[in-house]
This record gives sequence, C-alpha cells and structure tokens, in this order.
Amino acid sequence: MNTLHEDLVVRLGVENVGIIARMSEDTQSKEGDCQITSSD
Repeated sequence: MNTLHEDLVVRLGVENVGIIARMSEDTQSKEGDCQITSSD
C-alpha cells in the first residue's frame, strides 16, 4: 500500500484545516468589530 503518500495527504489535510480555521476566525473577528461599530 502507499502509506507514505497517505501520510503526506493526512499532514496536508491537517495543515489546510488549520489555515481554514485561522481564516474563519479572522473573518469572524472582523464581523464582530463591524457589529460593535454599527451598534453604536
């Protein structure tokens, strides 16, 4: 079986999930700032 290839895919998948999570956190924080300023 292609264990090395599967290991690389898993590592890349984990890294991509971390990047996506960071991006979604950034957008959520920006939306939160907008909501705070608009509520004023």
